Formats: sequence, C-alpha cells, structure tokens
Amino acid sequence: MSKWAVLVVTALEEIQQSMHEGPFDEPIGWVMLALFGVTVVAGPLLMVVGGKKLQQAFSVFTNEPVGAGEVHLEDGIVEVEGTAQRFEKTLTGKYSNETALAQSWKRERKQEREQDDGSTNTTWTTVNRGSNAVPFLVEDDTGAVVVDARSADLSISTSRIRRRRRLLPWRKSRKNRRYREYEGRIEPGDGVHVYGQVTSTAQETPPLTDDPAYIGDGDDVSNFLVSKGSELRTVLRLSLFGLLVFVVGAVFVPIGIVMFLLALEAVVGIGAGSWLIDLLS
Repeated sequence: MSKWAVLVVTALEEIQQSMHEGPFDEPIGWVMLALFGVTVVAGPLLMVVGGKKLQQAFSVFTNEPVGAGEVHLEDGIVEVEGTAQRFEKTLTGKYSNETALAQSWKRERKQEREQDDGSTNTTWTTVNRGSNAVPFLVEDDTGAVVVDARSADLSISTSRIRRRRRLLPWRKSRKNRRYREYEGRIEPGDGVHVYGQVTSTAQETPPLTDDPAYIGDGDDVSNFLVSKGSELRTVLRLSLFGLLVFVVGAVFVPIGIVMFLLALEAVVGIGAGSWLIDLLS
C-alpha cells in the first residue's frame, strides 16, 4: 500500500476502535447512525444543487445579451444588461431606509457561551433573512424594458448597516449590542444583469406595462436571476457558489458512507466497517 493508503486505513481503525469503546450501544448510537445516514443522502443532493448552479453559470456565459429596447422581438429566455431605473414604485431599505428597487438582508444575534477555562466564546447566528423587489426598468442605448423582479432570485452583495442610535444608560458601548444587520440593494442608477423569460402583455388583464412585453419568470427559464453588476460578475458568483456546494457534496459522500458503515458495525454488530478496512488494505 502507498503511504496515503496506510494513513487512511490507520485512521479508520482508530475511529472504529473509538466507536466500539464509546456509548454506541446506547440510544445515542442510533442517533449518530441516523446523522451519518443523512450525510450520505445530503452529499448527492448538494452535488445536484451545485451542478445546477454551474450549469446556469455556463448558460449565462454562453447566452448573448440583447438590447433592452429589443426584448419584445425575442421569445423564450432572454438576457439584458443595463441601468436600473424606477418604473412605478420603490422600496425602503430594510435597515438603511435608503431607496431601493430590490434588496436582500439578514440579521444576526450575538450568542455568548462561557467555556470551561472561564473564557467567553462569541458566535453570531442568523435570526432573520429575506429579500424583496418591485418591477423596475432596465435601460441601455437601445431603449428600456420592464423587469418584474418580484419572483426573481436576487444576487446582491450585502454589507453591514451601522445605524446611529441614541444609547440608553445601560447601552454605553457597542460591545453591548446584541444584533447586527446586513443589507444589499439595487438602487436607481445601478448597473444590473437580468436573465429571465420574455413575457407578453397581450393576455394580461390588467397588463403590467403598456409595452408589448417584459422580462419575468416562466417555464422556459430554470432560475430567473436579477444581479447587481455585470454579466461577468454574475457568472463568477454562480460558478464559485456552484463549485463550493458541489465540492462539499462530493466530500460528504465518501465520508458519510465510511462513518455510516463504521457506526452500523458499532450499533448493530454487522461487520461493515471491518469489511471496508479489509477492502482498503
């Protein structure tokens, strides 16, 4: 065997021994077995999700954008890039109170746990996350088109919002603040990239716009996407996210299978773990 194979087999044998010496014959053993089983299932699911994101990144990269004023001449999936402008309504930023056409946000809560050595471990947990949008215009040199972004998957980078507030006597320092908020917005004048489906207004009552068509969601597009920034930035975001999720899923598969087999042997007594170690040896 190679050096790496020896290291893997040795590690598996140590894990196997620790499982046999641990409380795996108690109810916790069945809980651990179920968790490892979930890992085995989660791996392929993550790979599918990551693969779809990579596929969409490729579709956006290979698809040629059309002029905003020429969308009504197209059919099916369409891609435009231009400047976002107000159509009818606007939004108010969730935490910033700034004008927006689309926004994403999240709120985190600070949690402190005292360690055995007396130190304090601080973590931040997301307690609220969301997004919303209104129909807006996308303009370029060829004209403008309405984008109904209400059902779109928004790709907007968020940043922390620091709001000035009057500190109460018991809140004299930022260290005492229990929450922090993040927000990202598409504002009038921002550059945007849209990947969606051409929707005719002929059959709508009342129509969203007086124009013959707008961009929205539909059966032809797998993921209606509105991004702040250029096409290249959109492709990079999709690719990096898809690759990360795919790799995590690919790592989960072998680890989940190995841990499930070792736990199965420790809980039920089936020699699945020993069989795996013998196979690798």
